[in-house]
Amino acid sequence: MNVMRRGLLTFCMAAIAGWWGMGMMRRPAPAESPSAEKAESPRSLLTDRGPSEEGEALPPSSEEASFDGARRFLHAVDGASASTLEGWVRQLLKEPVTSARRNRLDLLVRKLASIDPERAMDFVSEHSELTSFQSAVLSAWAIRDLPAAVAKAIELNPSGQLVNAIMSGIDVERAEVLYTLLLERGFDKTSSGYFQNLFSHLYASGAESVATRALDHAMSMSNDPWNIHGLENVLRSWSKDDPEGVIAWAEALESPGAKSIALRSLAVAWAERDPLESLQHLWHRLDAQGKSRMLNQFSNGADGAWDPAGVVEWVDEHIESPEEAGKILAKMVEGMRNSRHPERMAELIPHLDPSQREVPRAIQQAAQKWAEIDDEALSAWIERQTDTWIREAAQKGLVEHWSQNDPEKALAFLSSIDVEMWGDYSDGRRLIGNLFGKLGDAGGPEATLNRVPESMRDVALMSYAENFAKEDTAELIAFLEEQPQGENRDRALQYSVGHWAVTEPEKAAAWVDQLEEGESRKFAARNLANTWARFDVEGAMAWIETQEPSASRDEAAKELIRARLERHPQGALTLAESMMEGADRDRMIRDSLQALARRNPGQAQEALGRLSLAEKERERIAKMIVETEAVEEFFAPSS
Repeated sequence: MNVMRRGLLTFCMAAIAGWWGMGMMRRPAPAESPSAEKAESPRSLLTDRGPSEEGEALPPSSEEASFDGARRFLHAVDGASASTLEGWVRQLLKEPVTSARRNRLDLLVRKLASIDPERAMDFVSEHSELTSFQSAVLSAWAIRDLPAAVAKAIELNPSGQLVNAIMSGIDVERAEVLYTLLLERGFDKTSSGYFQNLFSHLYASGAESVATRALDHAMSMSNDPWNIHGLENVLRSWSKDDPEGVIAWAEALESPGAKSIALRSLAVAWAERDPLESLQHLWHRLDAQGKSRMLNQFSNGADGAWDPAGVVEWVDEHIESPEEAGKILAKMVEGMRNSRHPERMAELIPHLDPSQREVPRAIQQAAQKWAEIDDEALSAWIERQTDTWIREAAQKGLVEHWSQNDPEKALAFLSSIDVEMWGDYSDGRRLIGNLFGKLGDAGGPEATLNRVPESMRDVALMSYAENFAKEDTAELIAFLEEQPQGENRDRALQYSVGHWAVTEPEKAAAWVDQLEEGESRKFAARNLANTWARFDVEGAMAWIETQEPSASRDEAAKELIRARLERHPQGALTLAESMMEGADRDRMIRDSLQALARRNPGQAQEALGRLSLAEKERERIAKMIVETEAVEEFFAPSS
C-alpha cells in the first residue's frame, strides 16, 4: 500500500468515526436490522442529490450517513474516477459553506490528486473557492513526482512559499532530494522561510551534517530572519538528544563567525527548551550578543523545564557580577508573563535587586498574568510582602488587570491605597485609559475622572481628553481650563483643540487667540492648523494671516505648508515664500521644491532658477529634477 493510499485510509477511518458518532446521536435505533439481501449497495448511497455534470450522483452528507453507509461511501470514493470526483466537487460548491462541506471537499480533492495531481492542480486553480487546496495537491504530487511538484509550486508562487506544502508528505530521503532541488534553483540566496522546516525534516538523517548545512545557510543569508530559525530548529532537538555532542560540534567550528552564530542559535534553542540547562552548559561560552539573546528567550517564557529554584542556586554559585545576576533573574521573572504558572515568580523575587531598572516592570508584568489566573491568590501574596517596592510593583500588575476586566474593583482599590506610585505619566495614562474604555458612558468620563484618586488626576487628564473630545469639545476645554496648571493639562488642551477644529474651527481659533504667547499657545496653534488645513486650507490660511509675527504663528504656518506639500506642492512653495522667514523659510522652500520636483520637474526647475538657496541644497534638488525627467521620458509613449 503506497503512502497516499495509507493517508487516504487514515482520513477515511477518522471520517467514519465522526460520521458514526453523529449518526448515533441523531438516529433512533432501528426496530430490526436490515437483512443482508436488503443492504444498500455503494451505488445506492449516491442517489439522493440528483445527477452531477459527469452523470454520477453526489455522495450523501455526513448527517445522512450511517456507520455502514459511510464506510461504503468512502469505499466508493476510493474507487471513483477523476471525472466523477470533479463532478462531485462541482456539486458540493453549490451547497452552503459548512465544516462538513469543507471536509468532504478535502477528501475528494486529495483523492483526485492521488489519481492525477497535474489535473487536480488545474482543476482547483480554475475555481477560486478551491485555491486553498493547492497545498494538499502539491503534497500528493510530491509523493509521485517531487521535481515536478517543486516546479509547479515555484510556478504558482515564485517566492517559494508553497514549497512548505511539499514537505508534509515526504520522507527523509525525498527531503534530501528537495534540498538539492532548492539549492539548484538558487533559493538558498533568497528569502526562504521554508528552510527552517526542511532542516527539521532532515534532522533524522544526521544531526551534525544537518546542523552544518543549516549553519552554512544562516551565514549565507545573514540579513534574513528565517536563516537562524532553521538552525535553531535543528539545535533544539540536538541539544535534547545529545547535549555534549552539540556543544562539541559548536566548539570545533574553526570560523569565529560560524562559531558565534552557532552558539547564539544554540543559546536561544536551548533556553526555550530548558532555561537552567542552557545556563549550565552555555552561559560562559557566549559572547555579549549570545547572552543577550538567551536572556530575551527567558523573557518569552517557558513552561517545560522551568526550575526557578535551580536557576537561583546556579546564579549564586557561578555569577560574580551582581548586575549580571540581576539581569538573569529579572528576565526569568519577565518570562512569567507568558507562563501558565506565573505564581512561581514568588520563588525568584526575594533574590532580585530593586535598584535594577528592569526589575519592577518585570514583577508588574508577571503579576498581571498571575491576576488573570487567580487575582485572589495574588492579592493574598501581596499582603504578605514587607518590602514596599515589591508590593507596589505587584499592585500595579493587579490593578492593570482589574482596569481591563473589573474597573469597579480597580477604582475601589485605587481609592484604598497610596497611589503615588502611579505618578509616572505612561503608567498612569495607560491605567486610566483602560478604565475609561471599560466604564464607557456611565456617568460620563468626568464622573470617572472624579473617582480617580487625587494624586492620579493630573496624569489622567490626557486619557480624559481622548475619551471625551469627540462628544463636546467646548465643554471639555472649559473643564480642562479649570484644572491646575501643568504639563499634562496643557497636553490635553492641545489635543482637544485639534478635535475642536474639525467641527468649529473658528471657535477653536478664537480660543487659541486668547492664549498668551508661549509653549501652550504654540502647540495649540500647531494642532489647530494641522487639522484645519486638511479640510479648509483657505480658512486656515486666513486665520494665520491675522496673527502677529510670533513662534505660534510660525508653527501654524509650517503645519499649513506641510498639509499642502504632497497634493499641491506649488501652493506649498508659494506659502513658504510668503509666510516664512529665516531658517524656517529655507527649510520649507526646500521641502516644497522636493515635493514639486517629484510631480512636475519643469515647474520645479523654473522655481529653482529664481530662488535663493544654499549651493548644496540647490545641487541636490537639481539632481532630483534630472532623475524625475529621465523617468518621465522613459515611460512616455513613443510617437
